Amino acid sequence: MQRSRYRTLGQIGQGQFGKVFCGIDRENGQVFALKDLDIKQFPTRKFLRELSYLVSLKHPNIISFHGIEHHQGGRYLVMDYCEGGTLRELMESGQKITLQLILKLVQDILSALVHAHRKKIIHCDIKPENILLKITSTGYIAKLSDFGIARWSEEQLQPYHSGGYTGSPAYMAPERFYGKYSAASDLYAVGILLYELLVGSRPFSGFPKDLMAAHLSQSFNLSDTIPLSLQTIIEKALRKLPQRRFTNSQEMLEAVRLAEQELLGNSSDNIFFIPSSSSSLNNFSQIIKKVYLSRKITNLSVVQNWIYWVEKNVLMVQFYYDKTDLEFFHDYKITFEDEIIKLEFSSNTVYIFTFSEESNLYTLYHFFVEQEQLKKLLTWSANQLISSIDIKGKWIAIALNYQEINIYSLQDFKFIKSTITEGKIQQIITLDQSHCLVIHQSTSEHTLFQIFNRRGNLFKAFSITLAIELVTLSKVADYEIFAIETNKPFLGLLIKLKPLKITRIPLPFKPSFVLAQSWGYILASSLGEIIVLNAQGIIQGEINLSATITAITTLNDEKILVATESNNQSCLQQLSLKKDF
Repeated sequence: MQRSRYRTLGQIGQGQFGKVFCGIDRENGQVFALKDLDIKQFPTRKFLRELSYLVSLKHPNIISFHGIEHHQGGRYLVMDYCEGGTLRELMESGQKITLQLILKLVQDILSALVHAHRKKIIHCDIKPENILLKITSTGYIAKLSDFGIARWSEEQLQPYHSGGYTGSPAYMAPERFYGKYSAASDLYAVGILLYELLVGSRPFSGFPKDLMAAHLSQSFNLSDTIPLSLQTIIEKALRKLPQRRFTNSQEMLEAVRLAEQELLGNSSDNIFFIPSSSSSLNNFSQIIKKVYLSRKITNLSVVQNWIYWVEKNVLMVQFYYDKTDLEFFHDYKITFEDEIIKLEFSSNTVYIFTFSEESNLYTLYHFFVEQEQLKKLLTWSANQLISSIDIKGKWIAIALNYQEINIYSLQDFKFIKSTITEGKIQQIITLDQSHCLVIHQSTSEHTLFQIFNRRGNLFKAFSITLAIELVTLSKVADYEIFAIETNKPFLGLLIKLKPLKITRIPLPFKPSFVLAQSWGYILASSLGEIIVLNAQGIIQGEINLSATITAITTLNDEKILVATESNNQSCLQQLSLKKDF
């Protein structure tokens, strides 16, 4: 059998009928979900039934079907890919979702049901795990998925049909426990979902038998904190008798739209999360040392027991005895003709990039600290400085213009290869000792990712519908990056590349600096604000230095160095985080 058209990036889910993978079309780079159906668990009859539903349903809030891909082990259903994950994952992310986003997502689900019900298809398994999220520059789009146990509706004179007890008991309407279903059964599940989004828990809990009894006969209470218009919608959707619920999905959709208009008006602000109140880092952090300097620091790094900082065209190299104090014992001062704009490191070697405004040329030097040896390596012209050194320090990639990258060996500094990428290069990130990620800003609302190896061979690019900046490679997980959403700079992004998954992180300020740690991230603004995020992006604490931050770096997992400027006085501060997470 010939090679599959799709290159898989990893498994994204496991259902009762098979596995779901993230795959990239080798021809055009488009990302799809590949649903690999187990033939034993999902025989041809069931396969054709789900396929008939998918072919019948074409709607922006329903996962679209794009074809069937046969492979050596069976067959894939090729479907829309939603990089935002499931609604369940969003609900359990630790972020508080705004009422605006809740009502938007519920309307998306109901819009999908309006279309499905008009096609006489009952989903029968509405739950957060089956609601997938597409991330866009304006927010989220909810898409209804998994029609594996869906049913064709009966004629009006026979509204219920015995089809067996299947589904998710926590979201099942009373009649569903007797194998009966109708459009009203789906609306009951949406009522449970709306309740859960607003309250944080479902109205009924327990084992399947307990849930069955609760759905059949138990009442529930609604908190006064829930707006009355939404209480009315939930109460009607969760009535025990299906004929007493909303007449159809369109009626419930209109009720939610009216409630949104009443509660939110015509607000055009896309606010997704409620800011969380974090405990202050002042309680478990301290400034343990301050060193006052004569000039502003514009770049700062620490490698082994050496601190490197830049004062315009001067590189200062300071040795310190240990990582508990800033007692300096020996230093180097190297003055360059041009301004130093970037430092990169490999082992005990520092790579120094300078820029001459007069000649519009960049120059690369390397400095061996232990040998006290400075050597000029390369001079070139480019639109801007974009480069990356692999983690082992064996090769460097330099962007010469908006699309061309040159690769050089750092062992003998020989030219390896020039490669032309697919878009305008914004940033290059080293993923491992053999691969780099090129980030292209294709439009104001799209970012293109393309991977190449140290030999200059390019892999097919793929894109996301977001503009990003300040991209930083994770130290927690492989093939994961942290970025800032360009058009919404108070939102951070955790982006997993294999498989593709994007998680939005609400931030209290617009970061100017991002540092990756083995436990998460440190973010800082130029105004002196610093926050600490754990690996999941949850804020663990914050501190404000009340000074302009000009550079920041880490000493180790629990100590950072911050260069600040206040009242024309430059200072190097050592902070102990004493993290507890």
